[in-house]
Order: sequence, then C-alpha cells, then structure tokens
Amino acid sequence: MAAKPDNSTTQLFPTQLTSIEKFHFFGDSYEFPNNLFCRIRFSGKVDREKAIEAVKFFEKRHPLINAVIVKKGSQFFWEDHDPPSKTLRWSDDLEPPSFQRLDVTEKPGVQLLFQATDEKLEVWVQAHHATLDGGAGIQIANEWMVAYDNLVAGRPVDQGLSRLDASQLSVRNKLGLTSSSYLKQLSKQPIALFGATKFLFRRFGLLTNAIFERSDPVVLHDTFPVIHGDWIEPETVTSLRNQSIKHKASLNSVLLTHLYLTVREWRTEHQHGRPEDWIRVVMPMSIRGMADRRMSATNRSSIVQLDRRPQDFDRPDKMAQGLDYEIGLIRQWQLNKAFLILVRSMSVFTPWLRSSAENKKYRGTIVFTNLGTPFSKNRTLQTEEGMRAGNLKLDYFDWVGPVRPGLGVNFSVQLHDDRIRISMHVDTRQVGFDDARELFEAYLERLNTIRI
Repeated sequence: MAAKPDNSTTQLFPTQLTSIEKFHFFGDSYEFPNNLFCRIRFSGKVDREKAIEAVKFFEKRHPLINAVIVKKGSQFFWEDHDPPSKTLRWSDDLEPPSFQRLDVTEKPGVQLLFQATDEKLEVWVQAHHATLDGGAGIQIANEWMVAYDNLVAGRPVDQGLSRLDASQLSVRNKLGLTSSSYLKQLSKQPIALFGATKFLFRRFGLLTNAIFERSDPVVLHDTFPVIHGDWIEPETVTSLRNQSIKHKASLNSVLLTHLYLTVREWRTEHQHGRPEDWIRVVMPMSIRGMADRRMSATNRSSIVQLDRRPQDFDRPDKMAQGLDYEIGLIRQWQLNKAFLILVRSMSVFTPWLRSSAENKKYRGTIVFTNLGTPFSKNRTLQTEEGMRAGNLKLDYFDWVGPVRPGLGVNFSVQLHDDRIRISMHVDTRQVGFDDARELFEAYLERLNTIRI
C-alpha cells in the first residue's frame, strides 16, 4: 500500500530542542564539527531529474532535516527554514569533496552532494548530530533509493514505504521512564550510576599521544571528512560467525573483541600510552522501539562506554563472552538510558549543559558503532547482482560518526547479506593519515586471517 504524505508538519514548528539535541548543538565547534557523514557509491548513470524528485520527496517526509535552530530568549527552537535553503549540490567528477562545518543556525542540518559521471554516482550526506543520528541517516538513505527506484519504474514515488506520523516528533524526547518495562528494571539503575562513577575516575589510554591544541588551524584537513572503507568477504564472515558460535557470543561482540586486540597491538607498536592503560570504547546505541516505527528522522540514540583492562586481552574468547554479557545487560536493564537521563538533568540549567557539551575532555580511546543490516527492509531492491535502485547498482555504503577530542577515529560496521562493511572516520590532526590507514588495515587483516 502506498504511503500518504503527512500534512501536519506546519503544526510542528516552532518546536523546542530536546535535551540531547541541545547537547549535540552545544558540542559543535569549528575545531570539532559535530557532523555525521554518509558516502554511497553506485555504478550506473543517474537520472538527474528523478534523483532530485526523490530528494524532494523524502525532505517532505522528514520535517527536522529542513529546520534550523533559533534562539528565543534563553530557549532554543527548531524553525522551518524560510526561504528554503539549497540543500542539494551537484558535481560532475568523483574527486574527494571537502566539506565545511555545518552551522545549523544558518542552514538545515542535512546537506547533500551528488557527484555524477556517465558510469558512477557518489552520494554524500552531511548531517548535524543535533538533527539526526545514524539510524535516521540510514532511514533517509533507504527512502531515497526506494523513491528513486519507483520513479525510474514509473510507479508512485511512495510505493512500498510506510506512512510516517509527523506528530510523533513531539515525543522524540520520551524515554519511557514510567513504562512497566523500565520500572521493572528501576532497581538496576544504581548500577549505571556506579559505572558512570568508575568511568569518571578510571584512567584509560588514548589512541595516540597527540593532543589537539586550540591554536591549531580550525580546518580539520585538506579533505574533510577522511573516510576509509572496505569489505569483509563471505568466506571470512562465515568464519566470524563460526567463531561467535565457538565463543558463545554474538557476531558484534566478536568484531568488537578483534578491534580491542587490534588497537592494543597498534598502540604498543607505536609506543602510545602505557602498558597498564585500560582501553575504552565509546559505543552509540539506539533507543528506538516499536512505538517509534512511524517517527520521521531525528536523534534517538544514547552512548555507553565499555572498558577493558590489560589482563582481559589474554583470553579473547572470554573477552567476547564478557562483552556480550555486558552489552546484553545494558539492553535488558535499559542502562543505555542513563546518559540521556544525565543530559536531561543537566539541561534544567542550560549553562551547565553547555559547559559539559563544550568541554574538550577526552572521553575514550575509540568509537565503535554497529549499524546492523541497514538495507534489510529493502527486499524489493535486492537482485542476484546485489542491491539496485532503478538503473543504479550499489557498490558500497559508509556511514560514520563525528571525530571528537581524543577520539581521533570512529569505526562503524554493517552487514550486507553475506558481507560486512567496515568504515572508519579519522581526524588526521590526532592520528596521521598513514598511521590511521595502518590501523584500519591491521583490523581488516586480523579479521581476514580467521578461518574456522
């Protein structure tokens, strides 16, 4: 059944920023733009007119991606941008682009670049973290491909897409703290506070010894962002799945274990930090539930932190089991909401929240995000040759989060049928381009040597 566009978006604005949106807004700076990036490469010649029409379609479905932030008194609001900003640019070559910091007070928080030749199309999405998270980015990427496929085939543009309810954005800050499922776990929440206390005082190791100075140039790199991406092929994926069975842990925990091991060896080889340092992984985690399935693009994610001590690395199988158990408890006990509750508490006094968000304090060693199976719902686009949208064949898809102070690399993984895509966003001020590439290839090599 075709989706009907929702016409109630005019009633949404102005809408006050949620506490997590304010946190990400305050955390944005010229030194560290709080921007996410998506890079999608297709083979084939794009139909430019239909590509633009597909963009206009999903922009109508997602009000916040067309909005800017305005301050009224002491409060911050989303306002529909008037006049509409040009969010889509075109280029006739595939040269690596260079983006500037996205100022969401001047232009909407999602900007697009289409780089097209007669044989290839590369789509770039730059998104402000106050506007959306990785899950929302995947949502709009999916919708663009479905809409474009429909237009090329002569079908209604919305065929195969579910209807969205713009009014759900009014409850996008809802954490379900009074729900029966959360109240059942209420006694477990002090564990999250105890864990947060340990994270505050435990010494962990940075990836490198490099420290960013505020006197450095505000431009991140000649090419921003710097993204590395590559595939793990089916044979290796099968071995990784077998290893997860052998270790009695999830595939995600196995991938994370190998990243811990890679980072430790890389730091040792490059003489960064101390042997007794803990390694801390910052892991974004979605809080979306069934009730959010009709919600348009927004930020519905939290973060958790996972620390591992040096002796944990002696038994990779036990590490994988331990990570699996810990992540399982975080989800079961809903401890991933602790960060959002803390942010909400600080937002009562805006200067406190701003001070925390603007603080350049180092918060971890690396970032790791599992994006799951981003195109699993697009079964209509699946062919024997892979995923196709009209006359375009998907070659690869990279979605990466921001780089932050001390967090010079941001890893993400995603599953595409029988392959895994590994992506990495790097800040070359903190981790040199060649060193980052070496780390990335070391991780791939470790995974590719597994044969079970």
